[in-house]
Amino acid sequence: GGVAGGPIDLPYSAEYHTPVMANEVCDALISDPTGVYIDGTLGGGGHSTAMLDRLEEAGMVLAVDRDPEALASASNRLSKPLDEGRFRTVEADFRTLESVLKRPEVTSLLPPDGLGVHGILLDLGVSSHQLDERKRGFSFKADAPLDMRMEGASAGEGSITAATIINEWAEDEIARVLWEYGEEPKARGIARRLVAARPVLTTGELVDVVGASIGAGPPKHKRKALTRVFQGLRIAVNDEVGALETVLASAEKFIRPGGRIVVLSYHSLEDRRVKRVLRSGALHGRVGRDFYGNSVSPWKPLRKVPKKPSKAEVELNPRARSAVLRAAERVSTGVDAT
Repeated sequence: GGVAGGPIDLPYSAEYHTPVMANEVCDALISDPTGVYIDGTLGGGGHSTAMLDRLEEAGMVLAVDRDPEALASASNRLSKPLDEGRFRTVEADFRTLESVLKRPEVTSLLPPDGLGVHGILLDLGVSSHQLDERKRGFSFKADAPLDMRMEGASAGEGSITAATIINEWAEDEIARVLWEYGEEPKARGIARRLVAARPVLTTGELVDVVGASIGAGPPKHKRKALTRVFQGLRIAVNDEVGALETVLASAEKFIRPGGRIVVLSYHSLEDRRVKRVLRSGALHGRVGRDFYGNSVSPWKPLRKVPKKPSKAEVELNPRARSAVLRAAERVSTGVDAT
């Protein structure tokens, strides 16, 4: 989350995006100022900038994003560390990090001891730029084609858009998306109306259908329903839950013992999964035990209670309101020794 084009009083803000809890992220993430860190969600480059400020000259940030516009904007903003070799970008979905880090041109940037990187940040919010850029269709505040792909048009012809889901998927599937990913209580009724209103091709048309489904009531009820519906569609279009589960399962393979994972979540759907994995090492949430009853989870949470943004930050950046920061340290397990 962030404020685009608003007053820039928060650290590391840019017109593209205001990073959430930039200092708190760095406090949790950086254990070795000469280490190699991954920014798994580059966005506007705010967190990468903060990380580079904390690192010594020998330290490095490898930044990943699936949105070519984000890569171009952040590379421009961070041209000096890019020239110095302290900052590198890769166009990829963070779910593929395990294989990205095996590419020869990337392997050469990693610590030579082969133990893995020193930490990774995953900021699961949509950047202010994406939310505010009309042609992407992420926001219900402007009329635009129902796209919602993080990669935008570069995703290619065959990729799913929000229009695909609304106009081609079965009513039950649409309802499942809105219920599971949007946590929308009126998911069935909205899905029924969407199918009846086909073709629904723009965000404005979607807003009208959701409004009719919600009925009369305070404007904030409609706004909250729209937020949930747009969230559900966006998560489904980009398979955000699948991507998160994949990277959470694979992170222990490329983060060295003593390294850190830091995740910023913006709704319970994501946060539940992050909490489970960082507490127990598994998505199902049960802690593995060895013969002696000791935990064999590869993660040790840094705090019992997750961190939330300060009131002052939320006032300056309302999109930070729902952010939850969880962090854990990679601990040595028997597998590391083999």
